[in-house]
Amino acid sequence: MRRYLQGTLDFACAVYAVINAVGCVRDLRLPEARDIFSATLVDFAVRPLLWAAFTSNNTDHYWVIRYMLRRWCMTSPRRLEISCPGSFACPVSDADAEPNIDSAYLPERLPPRGPESPYGGFSDAARREAKAVCDALRKALQSGVTPGRAVLARFHRFLPGVAAPLVSHWTCINSVDTATLYLKDSSAEKEAVHSIRYDELLPEAELPKLRIVPESLYLLTAPSDKAASRLRVRL
Repeated sequence: MRRYLQGTLDFACAVYAVINAVGCVRDLRLPEARDIFSATLVDFAVRPLLWAAFTSNNTDHYWVIRYMLRRWCMTSPRRLEISCPGSFACPVSDADAEPNIDSAYLPERLPPRGPESPYGGFSDAARREAKAVCDALRKALQSGVTPGRAVLARFHRFLPGVAAPLVSHWTCINSVDTATLYLKDSSAEKEAVHSIRYDELLPEAELPKLRIVPESLYLLTAPSDKAASRLRVRL
């Protein structure tokens, strides 16, 4: 009999991704993480149409990310700096504090596989996009394990020769090296992705197994010394 794990019955990967990203940037103990998780779901439940979309996965969950960043990361006591690596994503704003059913889908700018080639296969535009994403992530995470930094990202995972993604998943990327992105991911499934090699995003001949969506990238960092000083004065 199958053992059910987080992510097999629920669609809360975006909620876990934000909590894990915050935990990469600052100390986040279990009671505080539980408080964020439960308070967030209560917030969603009072919005029936969005709650139904969330629980049935009838959404791309961008509003979940942006709502949580606005609520939990842009006010004290855990204010963080939020930026958009590569300038692909829309900045988080005060408007994200009140999501509605119109927020259920972003939608993403391109199909899940990204820029399409008129001749089939992996287009030059798709290669340029994947390289731009890899370069932005390397720059954001500064290579190696960099404390106080994490990137939220959504990826699509594909089976060979199939256009529709097998999985669309939100995760937290917390370190990079010359060949690999390393994830702090919530899924415990045997087939879950916990690292992504650059050659999986930029294969030489075949279609990629994964595509990281450019407009999903949000970098969380600890406040700069100057910003932290201003925050201490306010507190």
